[in-house]
Amino acid sequence: MMTAEQLLGSIFERALQGKLVEQRVSEGTGEDLFQKIQAEKQRLIKSGELKKPKPVEPITEDEIPFDIPETWKWVRVESIVTLNPKNELADDTETAFIPMTLVADGYSNHHTFEVRKWGEIKKGFSHFADGDIGVAKITPCFQNRKSVIFKKLINGFGAGTTELTIVRPFTDSCCPEYLLAVFKSESFIKKGMKSFTGTAGQQRIHKDFLRTYVMPLPPLEEQKRIVAKLEELMQFVEQYAQASTRLNTLNAHFPDQMKKSILQQAVMGKLVPQDPNDEPASVLLKKIVEEKLKLIKEGKIKKEQELDQISEDEIPFDIPENWKWARLGSLIT
Repeated sequence: MMTAEQLLGSIFERALQGKLVEQRVSEGTGEDLFQKIQAEKQRLIKSGELKKPKPVEPITEDEIPFDIPETWKWVRVESIVTLNPKNELADDTETAFIPMTLVADGYSNHHTFEVRKWGEIKKGFSHFADGDIGVAKITPCFQNRKSVIFKKLINGFGAGTTELTIVRPFTDSCCPEYLLAVFKSESFIKKGMKSFTGTAGQQRIHKDFLRTYVMPLPPLEEQKRIVAKLEELMQFVEQYAQASTRLNTLNAHFPDQMKKSILQQAVMGKLVPQDPNDEPASVLLKKIVEEKLKLIKEGKIKKEQELDQISEDEIPFDIPENWKWARLGSLIT
């Protein structure tokens, strides 16, 4: 049976292949959005707010992992975002500090933070702001999908572990939640793992992996509809996960519970039908008593203390009419 995580993985892959929501001509194309982003980049470069980046390598045919809708466009991550931006703040500004331990893993989008003065954390850490995305680059955090959109930071800014690559979309040209879905997708994780460098236990994705990663770009409004559908389906998957956990618990305990139930049914005479031709238990008990008396007379066993009669309140349940209640001591030596 497919696990909840496997189900989510399948849903995310369908989302990135354009199979989760319909395409609408009225929403334009990925190419239209791409050109809008490039125009915004040029404006920021011209105003001095952004350094002129290196030319982006063209995408080759063998880099395309699957088919996408005609209205979408394949792009490199670096062509539509800013990577590892820097914040300029007064040292006494209260900001958010986020080590890796405060970033949730899996398909969730959650983090907490510590409050720190900017002067304490501005050096030696990654900088980010509300709406930025942090993507883990070290194992096992990368495989565990420790990626998150930073939200509700103190004064809107923060810093944290350098094991996060920070992705900043250009204004509102891209939906951060859609980008996060890309970074949590199975295709992204698998390709990133193939780029690992370093020694075992301290491996990281290649320094150029995220920057040059080829991803599908739908129109902005379609991105938003994809995100809404993912959020809707994730609620159902959570219910599926809870039901799956209950089923696994039941399966784990079922054999033991079944064994106990079968044994209980057996001693109550409910496991097999009673045959009227069978010798009644009263006759069997009489034979046992006679055999014990014979053994006592022959000196093979000692005479035992006489057992008390069985009272009504000692009877725990009903038994078939041809059965008989007996004390264990009357049956054995």
